[in-house]
Amino acid sequence: MWCVVPEQPAPPDPKKKLPWRKRKNKYLAHLRKANKDTLIVAAADKLHNARAILSDYRALGKRREQLWRRFNAPKKDQLWYYGALVTTLRETHAPKVLVSELERVVNKLTKEAKRG
Repeated sequence: MWCVVPEQPAPPDPKKKLPWRKRKNKYLAHLRKANKDTLIVAAADKLHNARAILSDYRALGKRREQLWRRFNAPKKDQLWYYGALVTTLRETHAPKVLVSELERVVNKLTKEAKRG
């Protein structure tokens, strides 16, 4: 069985890198127009990432706020992005089972992160 590799945008020139929020908004716009194969890979990848973040967040215990230092944007922006991914993927032909699971994990992460 062969797997179709979804279209991938060309890697950006590091010298011309957009600010974090603009890059994320651009990616969300890309997803709105993406084909089904791309949406499957994107949803699965973001689900994996969200699960890893939630797992690490829980494992860090009292040091959990340190987790957000790994990223190029603060906690509130990361939580916005994952929520926006769910909203955007819901508007596409992404597999509902993946999007629903992503939403479940993102909701747990958001709830736990807001509790501190």
